[in-house]
This record gives sequence, C-alpha cells and structure tokens, in this order.
Amino acid sequence: MGIASLYFRTLIGVGDIIGQNACVLCGSAGDVFCKEHFDFLKENSVFSNDRHWWFWLYSGKSREIIIDIKYHHRFRVGYRLGQYLGHELINNGLNNLFQYITYVPHHYMEFARTKFSLPFLLAIGISDILNVPILHVFEKVKRHSQHVLSAQERRRRLKDVYNISRYFVNISEAIKEPILIVDDIITTGSTLITLKNMLLSVGVKSVYALTLAKTPKWSDIV
Repeated sequence: MGIASLYFRTLIGVGDIIGQNACVLCGSAGDVFCKEHFDFLKENSVFSNDRHWWFWLYSGKSREIIIDIKYHHRFRVGYRLGQYLGHELINNGLNNLFQYITYVPHHYMEFARTKFSLPFLLAIGISDILNVPILHVFEKVKRHSQHVLSAQERRRRLKDVYNISRYFVNISEAIKEPILIVDDIITTGSTLITLKNMLLSVGVKSVYALTLAKTPKWSDIV
C-alpha cells in the first residue's frame, strides 16, 4: 500500500470512528445520507452509455454534495460514494467488464496543498466493493485551469499535461486487460479522452470511464 493510500484509509477510518450517524444534507439519522436523500440519489442515477457511466447530473443537491465534500475534505463521504458506485456497477452488471481501476490524479503540488483527492477516494471505495485492484497509472505534470475553456481549447491545452507514470511503464507489458478510469466530474470529456488514448497507445485492450457526476453539457467520450 502506498503512502497516499495509507493516508486516505487512515482518515476514512478516523471518520468512521468519530463520524456522526447523520445525513450530511439534513442531519437526519443515517450513515452519510438519510433514507430520503439516499433514495433521491438512487432515483437520479444514470448508468447508460456502453463505456461511460455517471451517478448524478452536476446540479441541485448533487452539486451541493460534491462542493461540500471537496471544500470540507469529507473523506468518509467520498469513500462511501465510491462504495455506492461499486454497488451500482454490480447492480447493472458492469463490474466484470474491467480488471483494474485507475483515477484522474491531481498535480503533486495541488495534492500537497489540499491533501485531498475525490477521484482517488471514489476509486478506493469502488475497489473495496468489487475487489478490483487500483493502479496508479497517470501523473499530472503540469498545473492548469480549464474551468472557462471550450472543449477544443481544453483538448489543445491538455497536451503534455499528463504522463503515464513510471510505475505503470514498468508493468505495462503485463497489463493489457480493460481498465476503468474514475473521476469526480465530467464537463467536456477532454481529460478522459486524453487518458483513454494514452492507455490504448500502450496496448490496453479497452477503457471504461465512471464519473460521480456529469455537467448538463458534455461530450461523448468513449
């Protein structure tokens, strides 16, 4: 287990010990969501498209939840959402399509500042439910902001932002089975397209993507 994984799991464990059994949205009894809000989340899940799946539309309550998780660094909530995603993959018969999980990483300076990564938390939760190993495939080597860019501008600026990690390069000859990429929010799909093509270029058979949420306007990525 890497240092980052150990750090995340430690904070998840602490959250389980001291976490109040209350809904993060309304404070009612529950694990991280009360029954009413859990049912709301289930009703708004969309597992469609053969190779890209998402849990919510990034709007309303789901947007509030994601902002709260990221702003307040809610490790336990992010991990639980990953577990929910794992169960949804099983319920929709999608869990056997891939043999490995990876995630969209932050730049190391950003991670050093925040000590938080929602995509990694989601991946840990999914991995624990499916018993599928996580591979640390990518590294982000340039910092950039894409929030106000068009899809075309995003794709152009993504050149050389991500690399295949040295860890994965060392084992890539043995890793050709399908891989699932996990991210928190998809806007245009530019990042996932870039990472998908990088995996295909090193011989991975097929690539799937799972995001916690998608914005109302997005590109078909896979």
